[in-house]
Amino acid sequence: MPIIFTLTFALILTIAVHLINKVLPFRVCPACAGVSTAWFLISFAVWLGWLNFLQYQLAIAILMGGTTVGIASQAEKKFPKFADNIFLFKI
Repeated sequence: MPIIFTLTFALILTIAVHLINKVLPFRVCPACAGVSTAWFLISFAVWLGWLNFLQYQLAIAILMGGTTVGIASQAEKKFPKFADNIFLFKI
């Protein structure tokens, strides 16, 4: 059940950012913002004691991993000089 809640929450946040993008003068990646906000808010709820850490631990870790992969992917595009040895760059 925590995984379903987490994925639904991230999807709702992603849709909200997509809609907000229509009025913003700059673009924000809806998936990146939705996933990052979801794990941050769920982590905050765990910290406050509203959610059980043991139930949401895996879901938070998966979302954090997705954020890390997204950051590495964007950095790969921003810094093409590291393309020769991208493995060392990502480490």
